[in-house]
Amino acid sequence: GAARVHNWVDGVCKFNTQSGLKAILIQTHGGEGQWTPTSMAEEMKGYVESYKLVVGSNDKMASPDQVFRLAQLLGTQDESKGETHYYRVVENCGHAVPFEAMRLWREDVIKYLT
Repeated sequence: GAARVHNWVDGVCKFNTQSGLKAILIQTHGGEGQWTPTSMAEEMKGYVESYKLVVGSNDKMASPDQVFRLAQLLGTQDESKGETHYYRVVENCGHAVPFEAMRLWREDVIKYLT
C-alpha cells in the first residue's frame, strides 16, 4: 500500500537526478527540441482526438506551466461545457501522479472515460 509507494518514491528520488533523467531523454530522444510544448503539440494534433493532461504541482520534469502551455497549444477546452480536452494540476504531487495520488487519479480517469 502506501508504505510501498513511499519507499518507491524515496528510491526514485535517491537514485535519479533531474540532470541524469534529462541526459537520458536527450540521449534516447534526439535532443530537447523534440520535447518542447510546441513540438509535442504539433506531434499530438495528428493522433489525439481527446486528451486529459494531468500534472503534479511539484513536477520537476514537466512543470505545470509547461503542461498548461501544451494544453493551450492543443486547444484548452472547458469541462463544464462538455468539451473533450482537459488540463488538471494535482496538488502536492510530483511527476508520478498515478502513484502519488492513486485514488484521485483513478477516479479522475474513470470520470474522464465515462
